[in-house]
Amino acid sequence: MNTNDDSEIPHLSDDLIANAIPFLERKARGRPRGSNKSMVSLRIDSDVYAWLKSSGPGYQSKINIILRQMYELNHGNSVS
Repeated sequence: MNTNDDSEIPHLSDDLIANAIPFLERKARGRPRGSNKSMVSLRIDSDVYAWLKSSGPGYQSKINIILRQMYELNHGNSVS
């Protein structure tokens, strides 16, 4: 094995370099700091999951909305 073979490394064009975003300047991913959300693992029926996911992006937020509505219905108040 030749350790000096760089033939598989793609060429970085001037255009690609000019449009690159430095790592430290990239937008942060994930939940914003100070969020009151909890990461959980949840088991739900496959058909319910398929229905929620079929509605497109944001199905996890829809799960939260449904649970929030049930919470407020049962506790008679709104937290959000």
